[in-house]
Amino acid sequence: MACAAGCLISDQEYFDDMEERAWLSLAADGIVPDTHELLIEELQRIHDFTPVLNWYHELWELAERRNFSNDALLPFKPEA
Repeated sequence: MACAAGCLISDQEYFDDMEERAWLSLAADGIVPDTHELLIEELQRIHDFTPVLNWYHELWELAERRNFSNDALLPFKPEA
């Protein structure tokens, strides 16, 4: 039941004080790695603050901004 960033933390590494904290904050405190921290933060923001019906659009836009392939999103494209 982890969030978009929480799924990157093993059960053994997790502790309650991580709850309600942004990945950037955890990285700044040295609790999680800072590798790809801005990408993880963007994914966390989409997951936490975007209605599920808008995830496809937000993830598509994120991929476009970062020059990522959108191929993984294509099977989930909403009906027009």
